This record gives sequence, structure tokens and C-alpha cells, in this order.
Amino acid sequence: MGAAETLAEALDALESTLLEIERVANRKDGDRARELIAQRRALSDGMTRVQQAATAAGSPFAQEPVLAEFQREFSKMRSAVALHQATWSVVLIDEAPAAYIASSRNASAATRSFLGWARGVLSSRGIRR
Repeated sequence: MGAAETLAEALDALESTLLEIERVANRKDGDRARELIAQRRALSDGMTRVQQAATAAGSPFAQEPVLAEFQREFSKMRSAVALHQATWSVVLIDEAPAAYIASSRNASAATRSFLGWARGVLSSRGIRR
């Protein structure tokens, strides 16, 4: 598998994890907190995988000026997710559900914006999945 395909796969996996974390966050059962912690770890691992794939030799993002743009877009996403997770530990979610949902939506929107940007770059280079 080439660098571009590895990156596309990492982006797909990150999106799948985002969808799963959103599904788990909306549950009300007793296992939600434990599963949310696991999904947050998976999201962090997915971000690391995307970053490694994007900066690997041969990646469409590994050279300037795309690399600088990748770093900006990735940092925006990672910062939004980090702020959300730092503000909303799983034990606080039920204390202010409306505020948690608003924060969660901001983090999800930042992740989706990054995914859209990254896939747009791949598409502009003729890489489709």
C-alpha cells in the first residue's frame, strides 16, 4: 500500500472513530463512561496515525506548502478536541448536558472540517477512495 492509500485509510479510520464516539456519547446506560474513555483513546490514536501517515515519505502532504497547511488544519482539529476533552471529563457530562453537547459538536465539527480538507487535498491529486 502506498503512502497516499495509507493516509486515506487513516482518515477513514478517524472518521469511523468519530462516529462511534458520537454514538457512545449519546447513550445513557451505565457502560457509557467506560466506553467513552476507550473511544477517546481511540480518537487520540487515530489522530496520531493520521499525523504519521501525512508526514511519512511519499505522502501527498509531506512537502511544502501542503505540509504547513496540514499542520495548521491538524492543529485546529487537535486543539478543539483537546479543549473539549479537558473541559468535559466523562464524570462531568451529566452535570450540564446542554453545555457538553455544544462542546461536543464543536469538537466534532473541527474534526469533520479537517477530514474534509484532507480528503479535498487527496482528491485534488487524483486520489479517491
